[in-house]
Amino acid sequence: MTGVGAILGTNSDNTNLILHGDDSAGFGIDTRTVSGGVLTYSSPLITRLDAPSFKILSVLEQGRQKLFINGDKVVDAPNTVTSYQPISEILILRRANGVVETGICKDFRYYPRALSESECLALTKL
Repeated sequence: MTGVGAILGTNSDNTNLILHGDDSAGFGIDTRTVSGGVLTYSSPLITRLDAPSFKILSVLEQGRQKLFINGDKVVDAPNTVTSYQPISEILILRRANGVVETGICKDFRYYPRALSESECLALTKL
């Protein structure tokens, strides 16, 4: 991925953008929530990613956002989102405007509930 781009998002209007990549200063990831085209939450950018591949898990729950990468919890922060729009589609390595990102997604899983911390750590362990 070059520049800034979506790794995983939901809905064609860019609501609930879950994972976002930025390689402007070394590859990094953050989680964002966009509602009606307005950024309502953004986690700190995690820039220590230098492995050739990653296991990434994002947990969105009311009032909280968590991000797990390669067996570590790297973000656990409050957010101001009080409800999420229903998911109408899932965008993998593609932005809502149709731009396709470069990269490979070897596995994708969706859970209709927030996983526990121990489940998240186990699922992302390399």
